[in-house]
Amino acid sequence: MAGILFFDIRNFSSHRQFLADHAKAGLLTKLIQSLLNKASELSGICNRICKLKKKPWMNHTGDGFILIFETDRGSLAALRFASVFRQFIKPLLDEYTSKLEQLFPTHPLQDIDWGMGLHDGGAISFTYKDVDESEKVGYIGSALNWASRVEAATKDHTFHIICTEKVRVLFLRALGSVQSNSVSKYFSALGRHRLRGLSTPIELYGCKPGIHLFIDKFIADSK
Repeated sequence: MAGILFFDIRNFSSHRQFLADHAKAGLLTKLIQSLLNKASELSGICNRICKLKKKPWMNHTGDGFILIFETDRGSLAALRFASVFRQFIKPLLDEYTSKLEQLFPTHPLQDIDWGMGLHDGGAISFTYKDVDESEKVGYIGSALNWASRVEAATKDHTFHIICTEKVRVLFLRALGSVQSNSVSKYFSALGRHRLRGLSTPIELYGCKPGIHLFIDKFIADSK
């Protein structure tokens, strides 16, 4: 089993076209690279804090990335990562927007939005050779598609981070004897949704800020 997180930035199309026309695409590249660098750093930190034995796997996909914590505590790590990473997204987007407004004060562009979708399920790893003959690791499995579909649901809600019922259940199970009402405040039930490509409706939950603080306290207290 694996905790799977899909992150995506939206409304970039107009930015790409406009910046390319003005030879300022470096702004966009810098933003994406800054997000990826921070994600890579935080995923390693989450791995150590949650005491996972296997390194997380991250792959850049379009305007975002997919992150896999392949372990039975993967949902715990994925939730912690999402909660911490959200704190760095706004400052990076604000910096990007500020520079854009300075360069093009009379040409406002559509605001950039973002979302994260979390699911837990089977992910099969495989190795392949890249164009430079270096060996790479990839993952396949329907759970990866589920995570991306859950992320897409953030477009219809006020929550930037949404997880499936399975993630929530596994998270509570990982906490063990901790009272469920202590953590229920971090989740908001969004009801059952029939997501694109999935035949069966699934329960979704909006994830509120601050859950990483609870996770860190739980891990510290359980030492």
